[in-house]
Amino acid sequence: MIKYQKIRESLKSIHSCEDHKGFINLFLRSFEFPDATIKRLELNHNVNHSITYLKNKVLFISTDKLALNVEMDRKKSDYINDFNMRFILFFNKNDIFSFDTKTNESLKTSKKDFYNYFDFFLPLLGQEKIELENSTSVNIQTAKKIASLYNELVLHPDFYKQFSVKDLNLTIARLL
Repeated sequence: MIKYQKIRESLKSIHSCEDHKGFINLFLRSFEFPDATIKRLELNHNVNHSITYLKNKVLFISTDKLALNVEMDRKKSDYINDFNMRFILFFNKNDIFSFDTKTNESLKTSKKDFYNYFDFFLPLLGQEKIELENSTSVNIQTAKKIASLYNELVLHPDFYKQFSVKDLNLTIARLL
């Protein structure tokens, strides 16, 4: 069972990590990755130590640039094609910008507030996000049909002889 509160509490101290290695270490420990995985990552840093990746899961990119979203826009397609990761995470001394390649969602936050958005990374633990777009579009279509029914009734010449607008509003509210 996933311990959401434990993950959140562990991520609260991530803003105190100044270096690349400490940030990645705390991030992975918060999401309860095995120690062997973390040690293997420490051994497999690239030459300039700014890029670290966990196969098919997360690509960590440390940068000194302040505009992380601009950096992400410039390099995102290259990293998606080269590494095939679920998450691309850019970070600097103060901020984090992450991109979910499966859902095309992004997250920009400060390191200090990062723990409030840990749910963005729950797919790392096997907890996929639920898409509710279909039910929303059905609700919108239903509301449009009821609105057109309402307009037809109000515009009908015999409507005001038999009913009041108050009765119609009450009926429509009950329908919705």
